[in-house]
Amino acid sequence: MLLSTLTTLLFNINPLMKFDGYFVLSDTLNVPNLRSRADEALSWVIKRFLLGLDLPAPEKTGKQLFGLMIFGLMATLYRLLVVFGIIGILMWRSPILGVVLATLYLSLLGSQQLMRIGQYLWRHSETSGKRRQATLAATAMLGILLGCVFIPLNRTVTLPGVFGYQNEYLVRGLTSGIMERKLVKTGDSVEAGEVIATFSEPSIANAVHRTGAELNAVRLQLREAVVRGTNETHQYAHEANTAEGQLLLLKQREAELQLKSPFAGKLIDWGEGVRVGAGLPAGEIIACVGSGKSILRVLVNQRVLRDSHPRVGECVFVVLPWDWQQRFPAKIISVAACSLDRVSDPALTQLGGGSIEVSPTDMRPARDAFQIEVLIDSPPAGIGRMGVRGSVQLLNRRTSIARWGWYRWLDFYREFLRAQA
Repeated sequence: MLLSTLTTLLFNINPLMKFDGYFVLSDTLNVPNLRSRADEALSWVIKRFLLGLDLPAPEKTGKQLFGLMIFGLMATLYRLLVVFGIIGILMWRSPILGVVLATLYLSLLGSQQLMRIGQYLWRHSETSGKRRQATLAATAMLGILLGCVFIPLNRTVTLPGVFGYQNEYLVRGLTSGIMERKLVKTGDSVEAGEVIATFSEPSIANAVHRTGAELNAVRLQLREAVVRGTNETHQYAHEANTAEGQLLLLKQREAELQLKSPFAGKLIDWGEGVRVGAGLPAGEIIACVGSGKSILRVLVNQRVLRDSHPRVGECVFVVLPWDWQQRFPAKIISVAACSLDRVSDPALTQLGGGSIEVSPTDMRPARDAFQIEVLIDSPPAGIGRMGVRGSVQLLNRRTSIARWGWYRWLDFYREFLRAQA
């Protein structure tokens, strides 16, 4: 009830429609017939400056004429906004009905305006003596309007991404433990199999010590049984084999406490929350190791891929968020569909300015994504760490307003059908 009352109040006090607010404004300014005079002032400006007709001004002062013209323009735009808002609501409820109504409205509105303009240009007394000049001006304006709608224009598309290497591997802890030491620093080169960090797990160390002592005791009993030739020889041999197997497994777990690099490259960065003395569970991301050249990875949805149309081998530019003035030459080396369980960096999602729709709770993509990899010719300093963000600029992307609107309508209709399924 309260929301309905506030909505009605705001609608009534809006002076751009002929309700209470309009009449209050008209009385306050002492301008009777405010709307008709505003439309007349706007019409005079069009006739005078666009059609080149030498007509007397409808108002005495330029200040009053300018104010009425601005009010008329705002009222016209607001009326169109209301109409298209209603059509938008209908399209959301029923896309087919909304499209039919929008087409009918635009067709009727366009035909009426064209007929009015044609009658004015060829029959009205104001255009006598300048009909040809006014017609040429109106035709030129119509051509410019249609050109703005249908002629493709060049534009630059900027897509956000995250810097990385051609080959990247997330090193995860194979077993839980407490980090003792980091043996390499961020940006250091590492060899394949090189230990980059060590962990400790008191339970494993105690188990190794205890199992080793038990194995030594069983072996001593086995040797004594062999010397005496008793029947306990087979029992001690079985216990020794069991203890050896347990000790081997414990040694393997102990070796897993030494984290090794999977290949030669550079340590890009340590995982979030990884520090000396921290307890880390099994499977936790400990570090990221990369090799190859520096690249910028960009994730886009199907709509952005269609609009930007990146091509493999195309020359582009990479820019940094802290230095937008400088552009680094680069080349697109890969454009491919990718399936992701989750998006690790929010910068690539709609939450951070990207185009990938994700669930805010688990960062799971709602739609299929496409990955664009951009190879940087001369990588700038400071991009070697994990998660550093950048952008790629795709130049000379040609599109028209009509094409843009048509594809937006198709996207809207697909989303509507998906929501109804």
